[in-house]
Amino acid sequence: MPYLAEIIAQKRILDRKILEVKRFLQHEQTNALAQELFALLEMRQNKILNITAANNASTISIGGTEVSIATAIEIRVTIKEKIGVLTKLINSNECNLDKIELQSQRDKYYDEYTLLSMGIERNDLQVTVK
Repeated sequence: MPYLAEIIAQKRILDRKILEVKRFLQHEQTNALAQELFALLEMRQNKILNITAANNASTISIGGTEVSIATAIEIRVTIKEKIGVLTKLINSNECNLDKIELQSQRDKYYDEYTLLSMGIERNDLQVTVK
């Protein structure tokens, strides 16, 4: 049985191939290319379903609270968005907020993001997918 990390890597490869085939189809429309795209989409869907099931079944402790890996991933996405907002404010010449304080806030989010990512990755390397 493959580990979840392997399934995620396979999905990323499928994502890349799907983008490539879509680009091919913009310049040349053939039945073979269309069928290849449909086959790749089906394979990716299967990987996504496996990943989703594994992420919903596994848990991680965040601040003493057990949450599903799926929830942890959504929290990580939000933290990344916050980091992006703070970075834009820091880099903006029009922003009059305290840049050092913004950097300090961003550093805290980076710490949370790193810890969350490590926990998710540890899970991905331990969980097997049927």
